[in-house]
Amino acid sequence: MSTRYHRHKNVSELKDFLMFMVLSAPDNFPEWQNLDLGKAFERLNEGLDNCAAEIGDAEKLPRIRQMVADSHKAYLKGDLIKGAHLLQDVAQLLK
Repeated sequence: MSTRYHRHKNVSELKDFLMFMVLSAPDNFPEWQNLDLGKAFERLNEGLDNCAAEIGDAEKLPRIRQMVADSHKAYLKGDLIKGAHLLQDVAQLLK
């Protein structure tokens, strides 16, 4: 199976991926996506790197990164609601 995947090139694609994560995390990712929770968060962080210039705000990006890290930790601890809410909050900040 190929390890290639779509890289998020703009904020709109990144927000779509965030909503996909909200619906799929922690363990309902479609098999064809070849994702688990860790890989999904890796891709999300790569997407933030790719979209940093479009996000633009030097203060906003570190805040978003912290929220993403906190979401990942919440999912790992079994707090699915907190994890999902943090991802939704990130999507709102990207508007």
